[in-house]
Amino acid sequence: MKSQLDLSNIEKVDEKECGAEVSTTAYFGLTKQPELAIADAVGDGKKTDVPIGSHKAKLVEAPAGKNSCLLTIEVAPTSRVDIIAVANASGAEACELATRVATAIEPKLPK
Repeated sequence: MKSQLDLSNIEKVDEKECGAEVSTTAYFGLTKQPELAIADAVGDGKKTDVPIGSHKAKLVEAPAGKNSCLLTIEVAPTSRVDIIAVANASGAEACELATRVATAIEPKLPK
């Protein structure tokens, strides 16, 4: 995934969370949520169901400000992986980044 997305400043926070820069203007964090369903995704922005490979997912626009995006992928009915992306340019760029990351990690998730 590192070369696929041209990642830099990769940071492992703990066993459940990591993050990386994609450019000087975009960042994402990835968090395992072993006890939360995708229906529990929070944020006041528009929520859209989207498929990511063979997994159900939900895209939440602007959950933490206008230039942010959350994409949460269902791993099991009560567990998920969250990708939160922030981009200086726009929320659309953040959502595009979150979708690229989700697409890159999806094949590694349990079916």
